[in-house]
This record gives sequence, C-alpha cells and structure tokens, in this order.
Amino acid sequence: MKINNNIMTGLILLAIILSACTDSVQNELTAPEQSQHNTQLSVVEAKTSPDIELETNEVDANLSFNKFGLRFFDIVCKQMNGNVAVSPVSTGFLLTMMANACDDDYAKSVCNAMGCDNVSSLNTLCNKLMMYLPDESHLCDMSIANSIWHAPYLSPTNNFIRQMNEKYYADVHPLDFDLLQAADTINLWVDTKTRGLINELVTYRMIRESEFIALNALYFNGGWQNRFNKDYTHKATFFGTDKQSEVDFMNMSDELTYCKSDLGEWVYLPYAGNSYNLVIALPDKKSSINEFLQSFEASYLSSANSLTWPDNITVDITQVGLSLPKFSISTELFCEDYFKEMGLNLKTQGFKELVGQNGELNREFRILNKTIVNIDEEGSSAASASVNITITSGGENNPAANCVDFKLDRPFIYFVCNSKTGSIIIAGKVANL
Repeated sequence: MKINNNIMTGLILLAIILSACTDSVQNELTAPEQSQHNTQLSVVEAKTSPDIELETNEVDANLSFNKFGLRFFDIVCKQMNGNVAVSPVSTGFLLTMMANACDDDYAKSVCNAMGCDNVSSLNTLCNKLMMYLPDESHLCDMSIANSIWHAPYLSPTNNFIRQMNEKYYADVHPLDFDLLQAADTINLWVDTKTRGLINELVTYRMIRESEFIALNALYFNGGWQNRFNKDYTHKATFFGTDKQSEVDFMNMSDELTYCKSDLGEWVYLPYAGNSYNLVIALPDKKSSINEFLQSFEASYLSSANSLTWPDNITVDITQVGLSLPKFSISTELFCEDYFKEMGLNLKTQGFKELVGQNGELNREFRILNKTIVNIDEEGSSAASASVNITITSGGENNPAANCVDFKLDRPFIYFVCNSKTGSIIIAGKVANL
C-alpha cells in the first residue's frame, strides 16, 4: 500500500556497534564451523507475517522484553531532567544480536536483564517480532533491517551467519574499515534502509579502527486514524519543568480508551489500521513522571481492551476532549550507564563467533543514541540513531463540552506501541517546549 509521506508518521531507528582493535598481537580465538565463503555480499530476504502466534513461554518472554524497554526508559527519565526520546525495540534488537557474537558472560548478562532463559529464546522472539511488526496490512509503512560488517581478517562462524540470516534477516559482510570508502558503504546502507531520511551516520575517523559493526534500522510511517483538524489548533501555555511557553495545541473530540489511576491518566490514540497506538500519559499534578512510571506496567501498552486491570485503575471507552501540543524534540545521550544500572555487563573478552581476533583484548561498549521526534495534526515523524562503540584495552469534530478533558499542558510521557504485542517502538518524555 502506497502511503503519502506528508501525512504519515515516520520513525527511523538505527543501532550500530563499532569494535576497535589497537593492539597488534594476533592471538586467535578458535570457534567451530569457520566460514570459508563470507566475502560475497549476500542479500537476505526478510519474511513477514500478518499475525503473530506466541507460545506460553514466548508470551512471558515478550512481556519481559517490553519490561526491559520500559525500565530502560524509566531510568533515563530519572537521570535526565529535560526531554527524552529512546527506542526500546531498537536497543533490544541490538543487545540480542550482540549476545550471539560475544562471550558467554555478556550473553548471560543480556538474558538476565531481559528476563529470558537463554539467547536462543531471545532469537526466537525477535524473529517473530521482525516478521510481525513490519506487516503492511497494519496500514502503517514499517520496515526493520539488520546487517553485520566485519574486518577482512575476521571470519564469522557458519553458526553465527546462520543465526543472523535466519533469525534477524541480517546480511553479513566483510569490510576493510581502513579504506576511506568504508564509511560511504555503511552510510549507503543506512540511506537505503531509512529511505533517505538519514544519509550520513558514520565517518571514516569514527570507524577506521573498527573490527566489527552491527546495524539495526527501524522505519515506521503511519498517520492518525482520525486526524486533528488544523482549524482547531491554537496557542496555549505549556507549563514545563524549567519554563512556561506558548505553543500550538492540537484539539479533537473522539471516542478513545481512557484510563485513570491514583497517580495519573492516559489515553490510546490509534494510528491508521489500529495495529499501533500512541499511548499518552499525564501524571497527576501531585505526582512526578518518575513516581507515575513506578506504577505503570509494560502490559498496559498492549491493547487496553484485552487486559485484566487492577482494581485501582478505571478503564472506559469514552468521548475524550484531547488537547495535545505540537512538538519537535531532539535527544542525544550515552546509554551505557543506564544499561549498567539495569545489571548489564557491557564488557566482553572477545567475540566467540569470530575467528582471527586478538584474544588478549577486553572490549567495553559505549552506546550513543540520537533521536528526533515531531508530532503534528496529521501524524508524527521521528529519526533515531544509536551507536554502540566497542572500546578495546587490555479527529475532524469540534471538541465537545460533555467529555473527559485531557489537556497535556504540563510534562507528560508517550509511547508508540504495537497494540497486540505491546512492543515499544519509541518512548519519550516532554518536559519543556
């Protein structure tokens, strides 16, 4: 289905891992099934599915995956006073892909943090999400892409290539990072997968000492199910944490799922096709965003109608007078401290699935995330890029009067989520405008 980019929601998320090696010693780590034919640029065709069927243990794993993302967002919000935008799905795929390549300690750390028994279970879950989330029948233009790039002197094992091909639909390419054209090669892949929205991500200086790069790109483009009428957009005051500002507020009256707890309230604003929602949450005036998030469960992000709700939460499908500010937010942050607080071990003694590396070097990850989010009457657009650097060392109607008033004129949080799986495509906090 062809979708007009001018009226749709756009979301681009990238995750990159750079592994640099500064020592000249070449003590090889041995691994089984060394690939002898990884010099050709294969193209793995991604599979899609219009539905997702999860076994009982996979339902639990999916919820744990979403809990991980929500906790990550919670920790970021606690430590950042200003605006925030992150992608739990993109960072989750990034960490699980790396768990396939790194040593057992790193893999165990990722599994523990995500509440999963083993890497194999994570691979199976991510594979099902990769087939389901991009489905065109959702009426949202969405795609997920992965790729692996390694120095020519490294040889990925057949097992690693098979896992990347079959579970993540990731191509595995050799690339000489010493060449000036290496950055152009990476950037061309990024430009293609993000459909031109991000055309330059890495530089020669950034990757020239790398030995291993993993990429994840997620693109989402969809419009509101019922668009805001621009005639009802007007200026109003947003009472931020640091300042008050006059901004454009979009207004509509529509029948929405509305939830209220002791600490705040939230609504589900559907995208076209009803497979994705923008969940917008407003803490009570006496509660902070951090206090609200402590009581907010990841299970609330899936379809509200399919849940069994706690007694302290009221849920109703009712007419809501929604007043949402238009905003454009850019966030840049290093993520490793947040992941460490979650118990993740961001060090590895080596890549167990790569032959030819220096076995005497320890590698420590640094993860940089950049995200831009825009929301207006017709939809929203967002672009995000995450860089994981491995450091080596040793509606149409006029708002009605008789409806729930939901005016977001003070700090709030939002989630772009799949309505069935609850997968958090993006999570954000608006503190100031």
